[in-house]
Amino acid sequence: MGHHERVCSLPLDHVYTLRCRMNKVPISERALFERIKRKVAKEGLTLHRCRQNSRWFNELGPYYVVNNNHFVGLDANEFQELAKDLGCIAPHEYLEE
Repeated sequence: MGHHERVCSLPLDHVYTLRCRMNKVPISERALFERIKRKVAKEGLTLHRCRQNSRWFNELGPYYVVNNNHFVGLDANEFQELAKDLGCIAPHEYLEE
């Protein structure tokens, strides 16, 4: 086979997408939570989970950060963005669903 011959019938963009996903490593929500928790602790903040049956869940969401008795709620997307901003998730990792 020549260097540029295609081995499969998938379009090149699909092959590239599959290759990128295959090289990425899944990380659990729990592991990512602990990474973020350690990182924000260095800044005097604490990260918590809010239970779904909590009366505060609708107001705060599934996660919240506490700083001097001020609560900041985070939804799942904000949680992932915070992880990226803090460098808690590597480029070769993705959050398991």
